[in-house]
Amino acid sequence: MMILELFQNPSINHLSCEEVVKTLMKHDKSIGQATLYQNVNLLADEGILTRFTGPEGLLLHDATQNHHHHIVCKKCGTIIDILIEGHCDNLKPYPLHENDDISDWEINHVMLEFYGTCPDCAA
Repeated sequence: MMILELFQNPSINHLSCEEVVKTLMKHDKSIGQATLYQNVNLLADEGILTRFTGPEGLLLHDATQNHHHHIVCKKCGTIIDILIEGHCDNLKPYPLHENDDISDWEINHVMLEFYGTCPDCAA
C-alpha cells in the first residue's frame, strides 16, 4: 500500500526501484529492502505500474494508467508524459533483419519514448 500511495502523489512519478526503496525507507525503516523491490516488481508484472526506460537506460516505473508515452531530456533527465497525435495502433512493425518473422505475433502493448533536449537545457 505504501508503494501505491507513493505513486499517487502527483509530484512523484517516474521512479526507479532504488528511488522507491530510498523514499519509503526514510519513512519506515522496518520495511525490508528486498520486500520493497519484490513488491515494485509485482505491481509492474500485474500492470499496476508501468516500466519504461528513462535517461541513461535506467528502468523507471510510472503509475499513470491511461495509455501514454514519454519525452525525456537527455541532459537533465526531465520526463514528461505525452500523448501522440494519431494512435500508435496504426503503426506497423516490421523486422530489422529479413530472417526474423513477426507475422504471427499478437501485439498487445506499444510503448514509444522520445528523447531530446528540453528548452531549459537548450538555452
